[in-house]
Parts: sequence; structure tokens; C-alpha cells
Amino acid sequence: MADLVWRLTADGALACGDVLLGPRKPEQRIVRSPADPEDRFVLRDWTEYKLKGPGLRSVRLGDIPVDPVDDGIFLFSYENAVGLSRIFVRAKDGDLPPLPVEVVSRKLVLEDPTHPLYQPRFLLSLIEGIAEHLADSAFDVRAPTVHRVEESSAAATDIFRFHFLLRHARELCAGVRGVLGNPHRVLQRREEVAPAARVRRVDATGLMWSLSQGLWAEVAEGGVWAARDGRSYAPATLHRDFPEASADFLTQALAWATGLRGPDRSQPS
Repeated sequence: MADLVWRLTADGALACGDVLLGPRKPEQRIVRSPADPEDRFVLRDWTEYKLKGPGLRSVRLGDIPVDPVDDGIFLFSYENAVGLSRIFVRAKDGDLPPLPVEVVSRKLVLEDPTHPLYQPRFLLSLIEGIAEHLADSAFDVRAPTVHRVEESSAAATDIFRFHFLLRHARELCAGVRGVLGNPHRVLQRREEVAPAARVRRVDATGLMWSLSQGLWAEVAEGGVWAARDGRSYAPATLHRDFPEASADFLTQALAWATGLRGPDRSQPS
């Protein structure tokens, strides 16, 4: 099928042998590209086209396959995609020649060279504007793109938390798996001032604290710590430390999550 070529018909469609490509709406005609009228045709974005022929097997827009809607009938459109493309068609007897197309926005004009939105002029002015802007730029556009983070005292927003977790999801999951596999436990201390009746053991530090506070209560019998003028006394309260073993990762994670959450805005300030 090497002798077949795509040709433009009088009604604004493209034909190659028995295969026909045209817009669903007749007024949306296919035209030749002003930039390369001999070898390229123009299709519009967001415009539905129908490609039909006896025994058509497959159609691809570049590397994107198109599903048939019926035997030998394919419908497609370029959406949010402008620029050069190729349409590959496989018929019952083999592959047709690739169809070079240029997808152009429907907002641009192709027929009137004097129009401000005439496609070749518009693209040329756009490219010249970009080149002029780059020439005057204070940045080296050839350098790699970098990220800069500025510290802020403002509370984290929901979108920040989402992007943070999304960006570091793999690292966080790997860290959690590692800690759960071999947790490192640390000894922490929790201080408490409790009634003497609840204390079963006291160290020297707790005893000195009680003596310095002078919080003594008279007792009838038992648990006597001191006597004066024939009366018995014992501390009313005692200071004690509770050693606790905990996984420091969980403690740090809780502190981090609390700080990431920010202040509770549900309460009046």
C-alpha cells in the first residue's frame, strides 16, 4: 500500500484509498497547513472527526489507540492537545501511510492572513515574545529547577499537610515499618504529687520535697513520721517519680502530628 497517499477532497475531508477522514460537522473543514501546505493538514482541537473505511482494524493518534464505535468506524478528537501529530491507520490490506497533522486551537484563524489571530503570525509573535522575555530575564533558564522553602510561623494549612504527606509518603511508611520491626524504647520519667496514703515507696528527693513544703497532717496511729508535743504527724502529700519505658518514635510522631495540626480553631481565642 506504499502507492497510496492522503489527499484533500473538495468538501474538506481527507481520503486515502477507500478510507475517509472528515469532521462530524461539515462546516468544520480540514485545510492544508499554512506553514507546510504540501505535507501537513490542519485539524482543530475539541472537534470530533470520523474515520471510516471497509475493514479498518485500528487507529492511533500518535501512541494513543482509538476504540471503534462500529465495524470500520472510528470517532476521535484532540482535547487539550495542540501541535504536531501523526495518525496511524491499519486497514484490512495493511498499514496506510502515516497522516501528518497539525492540531490548531479553534480560536485561531487560518483563512485570513490579515487577521490578528492568523495562526502563523500569532505563533511567530508568541515565540518572539517568549525569546525576548528570556533574553531579559535575570535568571539562568539553563540551570536546573530548584525548590526553595521559607520558614513561616503560620499554622500549617490542609493543602500543605496533604502535599507533605503525599511527597514523603514512601519515607514515612518505610520509617514506620522499620520502627515497628525493631522499636527502640527509652526511659522517661513522670512526676506526680500524690496523697501520702497512695504512696508505697518514696526516695530521698521526694522526702526532701515533702519536708520543705511543711504539709504535715496529724495522725492517730500508724505511718508516723514525726512526733511533737505528744502528737504524731505524717506528710499530707508526697512527691514521686514514675519511670516509664516508651517507644520514642511514637512520642516524636505524636509531637510532630500535634505541631503539624496547628492550633485548635474550634475554640474561641
